[in-house]
Amino acid sequence: MDRDIAAALYFHMGFTYMEILGALAVNHRIVISLRTLKRLLSRQNLFRRKHYTAIIDIALFINKELHGSGCMHGYRWMHRKCSHSGMTVSRKVVCSLMHILDPKGIEIRKKRSTEKKTIFCQGSKLPVACRFLRQIEAIRIVY
Repeated sequence: MDRDIAAALYFHMGFTYMEILGALAVNHRIVISLRTLKRLLSRQNLFRRKHYTAIIDIALFINKELHGSGCMHGYRWMHRKCSHSGMTVSRKVVCSLMHILDPKGIEIRKKRSTEKKTIFCQGSKLPVACRFLRQIEAIRIVY
């Protein structure tokens, strides 16, 4: 496989630059520098932070997702969905648009992220309560 085609394929799959370099080296035995990779991608008009998609297209896409299965997800998930759909957008724009399009959903998710949940683990001899703090995403085991 040609290195230009392979690099573009990995770029469209969402790999970072370092992951693209690693995949090219391991899978295709092509060893190039980071600067060469960026030069190859720029010749094909593939950029990470240039040529942003129009905001109206992003707003329409986010609105469609909010009325479907994406209503319970946050802006990071929505940013990933936009990226997988071929849009170039920053997280800041996605966050701003979600605040405009779904302010109640933002408040609900914000309240839910700080609540504490206690889960009782079954199968052990001692009653173990796993306290899960969603805010810092850590599991603490309480005896």
